[in-house]
Amino acid sequence: MIRTGEEYKASIRDGRAVTMNGERIKDVTVHPSFKPLVDIRARIYDLQHDPETRHLMTYQEDGEAHAINNKLPLSQQDWWDKRRSTDAVFEDVKGVITRVGDETVGEMWSLYDGREVLAEIKKDDPTLGTVGDSSRKMPQKTRKALTALSKLFKEAKRIQEVPTDRGAALSVPSGSRVAGVTQE
Repeated sequence: MIRTGEEYKASIRDGRAVTMNGERIKDVTVHPSFKPLVDIRARIYDLQHDPETRHLMTYQEDGEAHAINNKLPLSQQDWWDKRRSTDAVFEDVKGVITRVGDETVGEMWSLYDGREVLAEIKKDDPTLGTVGDSSRKMPQKTRKALTALSKLFKEAKRIQEVPTDRGAALSVPSGSRVAGVTQE
């Protein structure tokens, strides 16, 4: 059974130890630094119950509704269903603001952490991480994804030393474009 937004908020008011800048946060659901994120997460649960959006946010299995984003994608349609669900959330919350690059930090660290494995794979397939003549036959989105992956491989290879504070290693240049919609 999918919980409601209020049930979600109640579940994280459990006395967990959360500190920020040395300050103990008593209730993350109302603290100004966490409230916007908690509210969006709660709204996602509520959208799964809302008759207007339930069909976009859930799927049925064994007679029970489940969150579409928890469904293992086994087909192209499953991926499209997840995309429509994400679009419904963004439409409802009127966008999300982020720094450019935040969405790739996890992928960068995964590539860095797995560089030895990737090097072994590359030995078996020297074309990995390159976009050659055969890419002209691919859809444009696939070509762009392969080009981006190639850049990520090169960046992972370029990284020589990782500081203990990972946040310091990946900074966003000043003047970078901001994607999303600002909150009023």
